Formats: sequence, C-alpha cells, structure tokens
Amino acid sequence: MLHNAINSLHDQTSVVFDQLNALDTNHQLAAFTGSGVSRHLRHMHDHERAVQDSLSSGVVNYNKRHRSDPGEQDFQIALTTSQQLRQAWLSADLSDRPVEVRSEISVTDHQTLVLQSTLWREVMYVIHHNIHHLAYIKLLLEQKGIRLPDTIGQAPATASYFRALEVANV
Repeated sequence: MLHNAINSLHDQTSVVFDQLNALDTNHQLAAFTGSGVSRHLRHMHDHERAVQDSLSSGVVNYNKRHRSDPGEQDFQIALTTSQQLRQAWLSADLSDRPVEVRSEISVTDHQTLVLQSTLWREVMYVIHHNIHHLAYIKLLLEQKGIRLPDTIGQAPATASYFRALEVANV
C-alpha cells in the first residue's frame, strides 16, 4: 500500500519534470529556478532522504537539509535525484517499526525536538508533505503560463471526495 502511494506521488512529480523538460532551455530555466520550483523540489527530496535514511539508522532527521544543492540550479540533477529516490523506495523494506524523529521547532533559537514515531507515520507524512509542495509548484508554474493536470498537488482525500461526487452524479 505505501509503495503504491509513494509511486503515485512520484508519478505526480514526474509530470512536473515532463512539463519542464518539454520547454526550451530559457523557459525551462525561468520556470525551474526563477519561480522557486527547484527549491520546493529540493525540499521535497530532503524529506524523502530523511525518511529513507531512517531505514538503516532508525532516525529521521528532518534537520538534515541539502540547501544550495546543485539540483536547485540544474534541472538534470534534480530530475536524476528524483528518479534515484523513486528507485530507492521501490526496493525499500517498509515494514512498520519505531523510528526516532528529530526536528527543529523554533525560528528564534536552536531547539530540536526528539520524539518517537513509526516508519509508516513518517512515510505518510512525507507523502502528504510532498503533495502539499506539489500544489505550491503547480501554482508557481501557472504563474509562468504552464498548466498542470488538476490532480497534481491534490490530496488523496480530496481525490476520493471528487470520485464520490462523480458517482453520485451518474
């Protein structure tokens, strides 16, 4: 079930990359870096890496970020990173287990909260977190005249709601 959900998330991300890849180089650069899309993608990748790292360490460290990552300026690096993360999920052992979560909680001083969670809960969080950022990406690209399908950045519960409306209206 989680593998399918992660795969669906990456399907949405692939649509974003496909749309950007179809642009000429100048438009691609403006849409990818000039709009902030690349920073959202890097942030999404950071969260995925944090959970993937926990598969061997037992620790999800959301403080570990790759700010100023080359993928923020280079479309191909970001695309390759996304593809690598997707591949890693395909072979990941997602059996539920306890994990320790570390995350800073204050913007005024250094305060890291350490708490107990489970792998499934953190995978679910990453899925919803990344869908949320895909919604931002969709808005940013629309400002550049790039239209994405309605389902990009749509929460699973919202998709279920719309499916139920369609059935009711049949």
